[in-house]
Amino acid sequence: SNLSLKIESCVKKDESGVYFFSSPESPMHMAEMNSEDVEFLTSSLGKSSQFDVVIIDVGFTLEEKVSIALKNSSIVVFVSNGSEASNKKFVKAFEALGIMEKKMDTSLIYKTKIFYNKFSTSYSTKVEICEPIGVCPRISNADSKQIVEQMVQRDLFSEIK
Repeated sequence: SNLSLKIESCVKKDESGVYFFSSPESPMHMAEMNSEDVEFLTSSLGKSSQFDVVIIDVGFTLEEKVSIALKNSSIVVFVSNGSEASNKKFVKAFEALGIMEKKMDTSLIYKTKIFYNKFSTSYSTKVEICEPIGVCPRISNADSKQIVEQMVQRDLFSEIK
């Protein structure tokens, strides 16, 4: 199918062996994906033996496409820094998941976790409604690659399976 060709042409591999999708050439490519495309993509990647873990990084919305991706996920992870504003956003999203769960007749809440990034003991707090799967403190004077390396060394991704 056309989507299969698009997927194949977008998959890249970095020097550490991690596969990823490059950003689309145009935001319109993402907008052109319909619910059926998302269903096909998420179920195909989930069934693929080529990948140990598939991570889909999306902003939380109530769009049907996002709902489908969440439904087809084995775990849903929200990232927060634990600030008051971030925690309020998370609580609202968590409540929305409960509504989506009933509407879609699927389980979302039980597989939803929170990962704290740039967590500060001076201004961050953990929410009570969801179990954290990891906490990464702010790492100063490091580029993205060094931050990920430190997160891997601290085994912060072990629960994402």
